[in-house]
Amino acid sequence: MTVDATSHFNPFASDTPRWYAIPAHRPFLEDLAAGVLAWLGELPPETLSDATILLPNRRAARAFTGALSKLADGRPVLLPQVRPLGDLEEDEPPFTPGALGLDLAPAIAPLTRRFEMARMIVEQFDSDLTPMRALDLADALGGFLDSCQLEEVPDPERVAKLVDGEMAEHWERSAEFLSLGVIAWPKRLAELGLVDPAWRRATLLRRLAEAWDARPPQAPVIAAGSTGTVPAAADVLKAVAKAPQGVVVLPGLDLDLAADAWDRIDDQHPQAALQALLTRAEVTREAVQPWFEPP
Repeated sequence: MTVDATSHFNPFASDTPRWYAIPAHRPFLEDLAAGVLAWLGELPPETLSDATILLPNRRAARAFTGALSKLADGRPVLLPQVRPLGDLEEDEPPFTPGALGLDLAPAIAPLTRRFEMARMIVEQFDSDLTPMRALDLADALGGFLDSCQLEEVPDPERVAKLVDGEMAEHWERSAEFLSLGVIAWPKRLAELGLVDPAWRRATLLRRLAEAWDARPPQAPVIAAGSTGTVPAAADVLKAVAKAPQGVVVLPGLDLDLAADAWDRIDDQHPQAALQALLTRAEVTREAVQPWFEPP
């Protein structure tokens, strides 16, 4: 399949905020690329180089670039800036060097983090642990911290005070264990001059959301494929949709689901994350438009 240069589709033509959706049964990245090429139409090939495409991760970014080149079918096209929303770096677009502050310490390497946590657990929690058991507990503690940091939980130190009075011993030990992550671990990171990857990611996304909310990007920006489960990422999507040339493309939003069924969606429903995102962005499902569908 190729996209005719005479195809016409302008995702930026409607009023803001602009939200689109590609059905779950469609090939998401190929349809996204087809829509981008249809928007390019007969415009000069360098037009696309000014655009930024935000995708969930680096794998999706590579696959989208491949789909775009394939659908162009030899047509000269200068590629847009394709960036992973889940792994942004402050020294590359859409960040302007220095605009969001380059004051963040580097993230600790995953393997280093695992072994440092395991050593901390043995030294401060249970010296009788086997190395494998200590590593397993480090994985559990790391996962707990990642969730707190990505969700931007306020005052996570409260977990150390969850047990009041005389409780069962295993509850007390659990609270003691979790307190390592919120009290002892930050001190160890400070000594190393490093930060947790999840905290760094959430902080970069939060700064980007705040910067774009205050000063919307003027060049075309398309944020696609993200469900906004991370609060800061959801706010980036909200800022993109309100930008002068900003568009959000949701993956698999069911536009045909009956309204009463949509209102009864619970946390276990496949559409729950998308419903939560639209609610956070103050956008109704009826305001979401179908994305370009190639023949």
